[in-house]
Amino acid sequence: MNQESWQIEFANNGIVDSLTGSPAPSIFRSELFRASARSHRGGGEICIITFRTVRASNSESKQRSKKSDAQKKILNSLDQIQTLKILEIAETLKNSIRGGDFFTRMSVSGFWLCFHGGKIEAMTAVARILENLNELNKRNLAAASNPSERAADFAQFEVKTAIHSSPKPMDLSAWIDEIDQSYFAVT
Repeated sequence: MNQESWQIEFANNGIVDSLTGSPAPSIFRSELFRASARSHRGGGEICIITFRTVRASNSESKQRSKKSDAQKKILNSLDQIQTLKILEIAETLKNSIRGGDFFTRMSVSGFWLCFHGGKIEAMTAVARILENLNELNKRNLAAASNPSERAADFAQFEVKTAIHSSPKPMDLSAWIDEIDQSYFAVT
């Protein structure tokens, strides 16, 4: 992406992510504390489901420092494709989650979803969300000017998910730290 695109993408009023329209991470965290308190009082469960786009193992390396200009241009193109994938995930999450659930774009490459329910229900929700994402991807491919090129581009990324059940008793800060370490670990 060029400098102007990055500036637009990360222009942030601290409330809403300018690229995806999702709540900012600080708002997500506040809502998570409220959801956690309600869950604890009512005996319910919550899970954090993470969605992250990663380069497929057979795609270009992420090492930029030792790349030629041509390779850097390809990697910039991959960044744009990843942004399109992020937009697809955001749209899918907006259309797939239930009323009490909420999400945020936690990083350039993905989202955290607060899901009201246990791990089994979360697994069902993940399957439904990924199915909806695949359907959206098919519709977008059909509408693309060069569907085979776009399919090849998108094949360079995969969406990784993880489900993190809330611990009992819940130390929310420690739970978030644990998810952070898992989510932001180099893979």
